[in-house]
Amino acid sequence: MCMKTIRAISFLLFLLATPVYAADVTLNWTNATRNDDATPENPEGTLIPTDPTDPNALATTTLYWSICGPNNEVTRTEGLELTVPTTVPGQAESAQVIVTTPGRWCFVGVHTNLAGQTSRDSAVAIKEVFVVPQPPDNLAVAATTVYYVIQRENRFVLLPVGTIPEGTSCIGTEYVNGYYAVDRDLVTWSSGTQPLVVVARCSPT
Repeated sequence: MCMKTIRAISFLLFLLATPVYAADVTLNWTNATRNDDATPENPEGTLIPTDPTDPNALATTTLYWSICGPNNEVTRTEGLELTVPTTVPGQAESAQVIVTTPGRWCFVGVHTNLAGQTSRDSAVAIKEVFVVPQPPDNLAVAATTVYYVIQRENRFVLLPVGTIPEGTSCIGTEYVNGYYAVDRDLVTWSSGTQPLVVVARCSPT
């Protein structure tokens, strides 16, 4: 009698993110619930057992990824794989992998059961990874007025709250509407409003 083989993992999906030189990619999937042993009498295949000691129970899920091939295929490469324990049929699972090269990345997953039988590949998930440029260097205040940023429906409003010496360094990573955060300890306040964050118009020095 032939060993049962498990169905391909279903609906491998992804979300998120692109830090400066790498991307943390969160892969989400749903464990298979049936085996690849369909017959005319049982066209959906038999159910994967939930007893974790059964040889046909799920054991692991292995994820593979690579720069996408011409037809969005994944090339298996040593080091670009992750195996996670998997035991519950139909359960939602997730894992995070890191890619370090910009490009169009493809991901697939496979199940393996305790008997060592491995499923077909899942559907392919795709993630575009881009390099994010570093912020400008040497930003300094170009106009001395500093502002409190107020949120209004679908827009920001800048309320003047004081002044800051021209040439003061700006915080290049914190900005809104082209205005950059500055050190509030250097502000000469002109009103009773002294917010935790103030912004000013800045330019490279």
